[in-house]
Amino acid sequence: MTHENILSNIGSEETLVDDAWLSDLSDINLSSIEGFSTTWNGISEERRTLLIDKLIEMAKDQIHLNYNYIFKYCLDDVFEIVRQRSIEGLWECEDRSLIPTLCALLRSDPSSDVRGAAAEGLAKFAKLANENKILRRDSDRVLSSLLSSIGNLEEDIIVRSKALVSAAVISHDLIEEQIKWAYESDILELQTCAISAMGRSGNPSWLPFLIEELGSPVIEIKREAVIACGCIEEPESVPHLLPLIDDDDLQVQIAVIYSIGNIGGSTARKILKSIIQTGDILLEEAARSSLIALETLDDPIGVE
Repeated sequence: MTHENILSNIGSEETLVDDAWLSDLSDINLSSIEGFSTTWNGISEERRTLLIDKLIEMAKDQIHLNYNYIFKYCLDDVFEIVRQRSIEGLWECEDRSLIPTLCALLRSDPSSDVRGAAAEGLAKFAKLANENKILRRDSDRVLSSLLSSIGNLEEDIIVRSKALVSAAVISHDLIEEQIKWAYESDILELQTCAISAMGRSGNPSWLPFLIEELGSPVIEIKREAVIACGCIEEPESVPHLLPLIDDDDLQVQIAVIYSIGNIGGSTARKILKSIIQTGDILLEEAARSSLIALETLDDPIGVE
């Protein structure tokens, strides 16, 4: 499809948004399409959101499609929902040029939803920083930006929570202090994100806190503790997780199954196989999925 036809389809509010012509936008540098900005700026918020959401869906379903040029272009869109969705569309993009943009959005975007999305978008760079896979100055910028958001008492609590979870993977004393602070707060959202951050850190020193929270009467806390135990992957947590397979909350039960699968080992395999025989369709499905993932890790070539 020609660039003129693509622009015509984008600009026409009546034209259906479908794979047939949107696939032609993959890997296209927008600077090569004369008139794109004019066309884009002339369409409604609803049309822009519809297009971005469809591109995200297509990129997830068809890994050969790449719409990063469009998502990057829309990071400074006039509509906050478009900025937010565009950040989400860049979930796999590790281009270092994104770092200053995401940090700026986290620091000063007027929308808390966009700031929250930016905090989540920095998570992959925090992981790369911890693995020494990005430049030191980029690592410092990511850490500084996330810590600034976490410590900003005027910031929306959800944004601070997301920043903490993103930063948790970085091995740093200041991050550990912030996790402890959030965990000891009397705000449920912060407590929950602190538990999630403990798991994301992968640090076994948090395990005693997590095991204690497996008995929490607060479902959100309990569920996050289960997931966090699975992230840390320490076999000693399995005996504490096992009783929760019979928990009253289905999501807790399913989280237990996947966490046991993440932890792995012969005991986990036996537990998962026994769940498959219980007759509970939802739990059986989760156990089969978890067992397949476990066996794939053990023998990535031998699993059909």
